[in-house]
Amino acid sequence: MPVRPNSKQRTESCFSSGPASGVQSRVGSSPQEPIGHTAPLDGEAEVDDDFFEDWIFGDLEDGQPVVEPEEGRKAKPIRAPCLPSPEEIEAHAVSHIPFRAWCSHCVRGRGKSYAHRRVVRSDDPEEIPVISIDYGFFGAPGELPSDAVGGAKMPVLVVRDRKSKALFTHLVPSKGVEHFYPEQALCRDLKFLGYPSLVIKSDQEPSIKAVADAVKNAFASSNVRVQLENSPKGDHHGKSNGEAEAAVEITQGLCRTYKDACEIGMGEIIDPKSPMLAWLIEHAGNMYTLYAHDDTMKDGLTPFRRLKGRDWQVSLPPWGEAVDYRVRTKHKLEARWSTGIFCGIRLNTTEKVVATENGVVVVQSIRRKPKELRWDPDLFKKVKGTPWAPVPGRAARPEEAQELPEAVTVEPELPDEPAKEAVPAERSEAPRRVYLRQTDLDKHGYTASCPACDLIRAGVSREGVHHTEFCRARLVEKLEETTEGRKRLEAAKRKEGPVKARKVEQPDGGSKDRSTVSVPGPRSGSGLTEKRNAEETNGQEASPHKKIHSESAKKARVSPDESVVSTPGPGATSGQSAASASGPSSSVSQPQNMEVSEESATSRKRPAETEDAMVTNFLLSLRQGFLNSVAGDPYPVCEEKFDTSGYEEFETSYYDDISGKPLKPELVRESRLEELSTIKEMQVWEVIPRPKNEKTVSTRWVDINKKDERQPKYRSRLVARELKKTFRSGVSSDPHTPSWQDFYASMPPISALRTLFALATTRRVPGLDGRMQELPRNQCLIFLDIKKAHFWADARRRILVELPIETGVDTQKFVGLLKKSLYGTRDAPANWEATILRVMTLLGFVQGRSNSCLYFHPVRGIRVEVHGDDFTGLGAQDQLKWFATELGKHWTVENRGYLGPPGMPGTKQSIDILNRLVTWTERGIELEADPRHSELIIREMGCDGAKVTTALVKERLEEVENSEPLEPSEVPRYRSVSMRLAYLAQDRPDLQVLAKELAKGLKNPTKAHWMMLKRGARYLKNKPRLIHLFPFQQTAHRLEVWCDADHAGCLRTRKSTTGYCIRIGESTTKTSCKGQAVIALSSGEAEYYSLTSAACNALGEQSVLRDWGLWFPIHIWMDSTTGLSIGSRHGLGKVKHLDTIFLWVQDAVNAKRISLGKQPTLKMLADLLTKPLDQARVRTLLEGMNYFYATGRHGLALDV
Repeated sequence: MPVRPNSKQRTESCFSSGPASGVQSRVGSSPQEPIGHTAPLDGEAEVDDDFFEDWIFGDLEDGQPVVEPEEGRKAKPIRAPCLPSPEEIEAHAVSHIPFRAWCSHCVRGRGKSYAHRRVVRSDDPEEIPVISIDYGFFGAPGELPSDAVGGAKMPVLVVRDRKSKALFTHLVPSKGVEHFYPEQALCRDLKFLGYPSLVIKSDQEPSIKAVADAVKNAFASSNVRVQLENSPKGDHHGKSNGEAEAAVEITQGLCRTYKDACEIGMGEIIDPKSPMLAWLIEHAGNMYTLYAHDDTMKDGLTPFRRLKGRDWQVSLPPWGEAVDYRVRTKHKLEARWSTGIFCGIRLNTTEKVVATENGVVVVQSIRRKPKELRWDPDLFKKVKGTPWAPVPGRAARPEEAQELPEAVTVEPELPDEPAKEAVPAERSEAPRRVYLRQTDLDKHGYTASCPACDLIRAGVSREGVHHTEFCRARLVEKLEETTEGRKRLEAAKRKEGPVKARKVEQPDGGSKDRSTVSVPGPRSGSGLTEKRNAEETNGQEASPHKKIHSESAKKARVSPDESVVSTPGPGATSGQSAASASGPSSSVSQPQNMEVSEESATSRKRPAETEDAMVTNFLLSLRQGFLNSVAGDPYPVCEEKFDTSGYEEFETSYYDDISGKPLKPELVRESRLEELSTIKEMQVWEVIPRPKNEKTVSTRWVDINKKDERQPKYRSRLVARELKKTFRSGVSSDPHTPSWQDFYASMPPISALRTLFALATTRRVPGLDGRMQELPRNQCLIFLDIKKAHFWADARRRILVELPIETGVDTQKFVGLLKKSLYGTRDAPANWEATILRVMTLLGFVQGRSNSCLYFHPVRGIRVEVHGDDFTGLGAQDQLKWFATELGKHWTVENRGYLGPPGMPGTKQSIDILNRLVTWTERGIELEADPRHSELIIREMGCDGAKVTTALVKERLEEVENSEPLEPSEVPRYRSVSMRLAYLAQDRPDLQVLAKELAKGLKNPTKAHWMMLKRGARYLKNKPRLIHLFPFQQTAHRLEVWCDADHAGCLRTRKSTTGYCIRIGESTTKTSCKGQAVIALSSGEAEYYSLTSAACNALGEQSVLRDWGLWFPIHIWMDSTTGLSIGSRHGLGKVKHLDTIFLWVQDAVNAKRISLGKQPTLKMLADLLTKPLDQARVRTLLEGMNYFYATGRHGLALDV
């Protein structure tokens, strides 16, 4: 066991290293000794490296044994070709684990937060591993660009395995699942852990929950079972997800250490937007996993060994060092070694990550350079590549590989000062203050603008947030007005007397003599270090009231009767530092009016165990008081002072709940205030006292940007979080327990909107009596948006909701009784639909039978389609103006404009509706999908290959059957992009066959499906825009349906594919491609199944037109004689194996509800919707359905 040496031994052990001091070093002389261990001199006691940490802060005494557990295993350095550094320093420079007090980089990077350790562990081997994930941030808002959104910083995804204590950290471009990299990185980490079953734990933030959900879906097809768990509501400071919060602090400390070591070595500051910082954060987590020892685990193993059963044996250089790496050559004359910057490793393959000027490469072999050539600042500035865009030439956005989108500031935590002589400092006792109780706040009220009062009123944990001085002074003044309050104030003052008496009444007097100890400072001769020291010294002089947290923590462990060993302050001179470095000196701090005897002070030493016990009991008492105050017991509400930076960050950072992008705080606050103003104006709720034993529904804010960053349009909604319930009976007799029928609300099909466009460009159509009628010549389209739609609907049951903090109401005592429907309640859509029906009926409209969202005014000839709170109407312009005026009498209506042909007064020619762009031109109405979908697909897939002319090619059976499963890390991206392409295919018939094939791989995607998706992205790169034209036509007298089938088109199941196209005259209103549910024995049978499906959907479109006062007969075109024969006759004939449910088509034909006809295969439009075709054929069929390719960009298109 090491013991504390005398003064002479301390001087020699601290400042003697290498051959110059006479120390004989040996590296790896025995298997039991770690690399870099230095043998002591003859007659000298062996000193542990961690001894210096406690020695500096005054935790050791002369002759006291030292027992310091190792934080981690020493790393093995790569042997340098020449001029090697001392072995111990070289080994520590690789990982800087464990913490060493003599290392200036460790002190600067982790000096404050290193002493905080948790002592919680779980030894249950059968427990399911829990993986904690959370976001962290680097940098201060003041150091970011002025135009940064809300001072937003680059988020860091922190992953912590509670079982093995492994740590993974990733700098990600954005929160949420908008970018593929967070899902990919987390999947790679979980795959490395190798657990068959695990739990992902996160907080309630929507963006981190979205990442967890995406990863769970990615592992759905594998043997890994993933469960999700969220910390409870209000846990904003990570009490239940403490592993992730602690991992954030560990990551920050290691990053500061590695960055400081690299900057000192290069002599230059790293650019905050350097792509190397992304690799630095990832490297910090890997180093902790390889070499760290967690204090809560008593086995002394590293996380890597707990997972893999062995230690990491690969030699590594320090991060940021210039190395030579082996290049993959194609012929013998190429250079086999090149120079790059070492920036990380791959844990699963032991490969090294090296950054170069052309991007990042992953290699197996690297070599260190001589000492003089190890740091290359010029090459460091030129390297490119980030973890999400390693190679600029292959990235969808090459600028992502050039630099980081936001600045990342990783500054030292402590000043990097040279060793100086310690100056004695007297311990100052904090004055006793009266405890504030919960009853005081209930009696005297809460203080406005006090953060602790705001959190207590909201029922949110206030850990880390204290009352303001104004709040405390106000409450103390109130206490002086009452008798009980004055007694409490006098009792608080009396408590100071015994404490001071115990300090002064010393029988033998005196305080202990503590020798001042100094340690070697950082390397001198660096202009960067001197400049940084000067800046930090000036900063400390400007703020003398701020103290170093680690120094305060060390002082807290010294008893009141002891003097404190201190380090020189900012004003210490270089002479004092030199004196401190030359030898030890004695500094004693004594109370006034006391004669101190060194002998008596030495005899009255208090054991360290007693001091630690006192500190532990004190902290536990504070913690118990805080928990009792939260529970409502009369204990202190707030006495400790905590750092409120986390609270401020929580209050001032906002993110889009859909995309996860940061939002501008000022616009979010403005949007929320507008929402609360509307709620108050419309009397959505009534504030009532909180009733006992009655359930209340929680609420939350949903903030989104409906447009882009160039043209922001923020919308904030306060939504209720009412979960769904299942009722045993269909209809409940209890008025407060409604059935599912009370919650149902319908939505119109997208084909109804296309039908309105087709009618808008048609002159004559058949009426309900079958006669042709002429539509108004001045007809146009109107688009109305009902503001705060659900607030206009009355609540039909008793619902209590929690009130937001922004209302200024005491949320502990009061709740809101809903008088109007609130977004998020289960019956809000149904209540709004009932309100629409009531108002539309008063205006003379008739609700449709096929869909409750369709309305027709038989007198004024107005046809309306309702999609949530968006109303689209078709009729004469004067009648539509009447319609908008009447709706404005009942609701707050935003008239987005009238869409009419060019030349019609009072109309516009372009508008965006339901994520689609609509333009009325001389040819007719042009409809196209939002181009952002195509751009996102191209960007996510990173299409850098040649453009293709067709979206899909028919594969051979063996290619599909023998294809390998897709990597789990790529599964989330495949599903996300595939579903986006399927959404885009609603407006692009040329993608519907591809979308059907991609849907087959959503559960278990293979590399063959991945190649299909990549080909589809390349096709979109070649054909990004497809315009759907609704041409002007004089007459449309029937509903034409084109149906076709591809017999046994599926190579796996041998099932056929159905495709059909429904048109009103020359305007296409609906297209579809889907697989058949049964296996057809012949092509004729497959054609008949296709006829059945097309006839069903055609009757549905006919019902929509009938609800709008029109009657279109149905005519179906086919290219199969056998299918026509089966559909025209009566009975089964030779196809007796057909189920009789498919024979209703024969009855429909006999009743003249539909008619059948034949078209040649070359003219069959539905042929496009059944199988892959060549480019010329695709273009011909698209033009037959009035779809045309286009170039350029629409004027209303938004940025991605």
